[in-house]
Amino acid sequence: MRKWIPLLFEHITELDQRLVKLAESFEIAQVLIDRYGEASGIYQENSRFKMLAGFGSIETVTCAVADLESCISSPDWYLGFFSYQLKSQLFKLNDFQKEPTVPFPELFFFRPRFLIRSDGYQALIGYDDQFDNEFDALNFIEKIKQISLLDAIENKGNVQVTQTVDES
Repeated sequence: MRKWIPLLFEHITELDQRLVKLAESFEIAQVLIDRYGEASGIYQENSRFKMLAGFGSIETVTCAVADLESCISSPDWYLGFFSYQLKSQLFKLNDFQKEPTVPFPELFFFRPRFLIRSDGYQALIGYDDQFDNEFDALNFIEKIKQISLLDAIENKGNVQVTQTVDES
């Protein structure tokens, strides 16, 4: 079961920048930041978080989309993606198929070791008490605070995607 601890930063945008920088040091991490500002209409109805970030992995899921529900083993948070190539299986579209330049899997989800969520005013860090404890989460918070804000700002917008392909 995931436990939550408040994550206090004077300016929440500083937290976003530090998390993007921190993600570089993890094999599996994802930082999702809402940059739309004030939401309206259907977007407002479906928008609960300004930022979600997951670091480390308790579990990863890579399976066929038809099997996704049976591949998820826990009623916990999962972050990840569906590849663009999967659109043809989900929607009836023209058969314009361009070969992908990066061979991403059709889908990839992971159950993060540490999950950070923010509504724009308050941030919380969550940890699964079967794998970590409050001390581990507090140490992770310290790791975030130790990231040089200058380094984080200089790196802003420089996103690097790496994909390891097993060619065997």
